[in-house]
Amino acid sequence: ASILCAVAALVLGEREDVGGSGPSEYVRALTEETFDSAVDNEEVSLVKFTAPWCGHCRDLKGKFDLAAETLVPEGIGMFDVNVEENEPLAERFGVTSFPTLFLFRRGGAKQGTKYTYRREVQDIIDFMRAKLRPIKELTTAEEVTAFVEDKSMGMLGVFESEDSPGAAAFRETAEDQAVHLRFARAPAALTGALGEPNAVFFVRYQPTLGK
Repeated sequence: ASILCAVAALVLGEREDVGGSGPSEYVRALTEETFDSAVDNEEVSLVKFTAPWCGHCRDLKGKFDLAAETLVPEGIGMFDVNVEENEPLAERFGVTSFPTLFLFRRGGAKQGTKYTYRREVQDIIDFMRAKLRPIKELTTAEEVTAFVEDKSMGMLGVFESEDSPGAAAFRETAEDQAVHLRFARAPAALTGALGEPNAVFFVRYQPTLGK
């Protein structure tokens, strides 16, 4: 559907600016010169590549702006790239249809991850929050119990050191899957009943029959 924007514009022989596809108060416009430094300055950021004549870009703008009002104050970067003015950036990331969104992490401006999740306001908020803080730190026995007894599926990591290979692998998995699963980490002293440290437990609460 996004490609149809370009086709329609070419058939009409003009590129009509429908307005409202670019930046706003919370969404910063990026150029080829400012892109790398802006993205690398944020822990995580979401960048939308848009064209001023694209109706689908205009439709997304309102949702993206509303999500940005919540996310930017929480420390998440929300950016817009006008591909007509910054064609090299579109070529760099292989953008051929609009709008296209990419997720970036600090220090990773050279290689983003294409955003393929849903595009409603709350979906964008939930996705980016999960990417910013993919692992919840549990510090009390009560928090561990609450996490284990939650009815949704999750993974609990117990590691003696955050620098261990297992902890690193757990962190990478959480960064990739946190939108779909809950992830938490707890000290071994709080999870003795579950087993040995340096392990990952898949949890989903199943109440005892009759209760």
